[in-house]
Amino acid sequence: MNAILISLLVLLSLVVILLLVLLNKIAKDLVVDTQTALKNHRWFKARLSNLIKVQKKRPFPLTVAILDIDNYRRFNKISIRLGDEMLYEFATHLHNQVYDKISRRNVVRYRFGDEFAIIFENLDYKQVDTIMNSISDTFKNNHLKVENFPDTYFVTFSYGLAEYKTGDSFTSLTERAEVMLVKRKEKRG
Repeated sequence: MNAILISLLVLLSLVVILLLVLLNKIAKDLVVDTQTALKNHRWFKARLSNLIKVQKKRPFPLTVAILDIDNYRRFNKISIRLGDEMLYEFATHLHNQVYDKISRRNVVRYRFGDEFAIIFENLDYKQVDTIMNSISDTFKNNHLKVENFPDTYFVTFSYGLAEYKTGDSFTSLTERAEVMLVKRKEKRG
């Protein structure tokens, strides 16, 4: 009887462990973009909304950058697979650049396609613009190499910024950054 009870407890323990592993994977899949391995728009919206709420109690500089890879379609015209791999490489290099400069993991894949966003906590517009220019220069001065293609590729991006203003919501803050992004892309032609 004791052997059966022990066997049932061991089996039950294994089932519980498997369920916890599965729940952990599901939770991760809800906030991680599988194509880029970055946090996704759902995480971005929750994180930024939470930071905006904190602003009411304890204001601090908060700036958002939204960026878009320039002429991304050229990669998909060569191969959809190249486009997918380029997104991953770009995301990895962008994340590393941001992390090196501010030690934060606030880079996300913004909505879909080749759009990304970064939350800069405790940095104002001017500081973030300097950081983004530095990151942009790094991309301009280096080529990306993807695993399954022999060539290296030159990748640039455009970005828009918005710093939190009293009364901002998630929507108003991100829309200002999006408007600036569109204006910069129009200037580039």
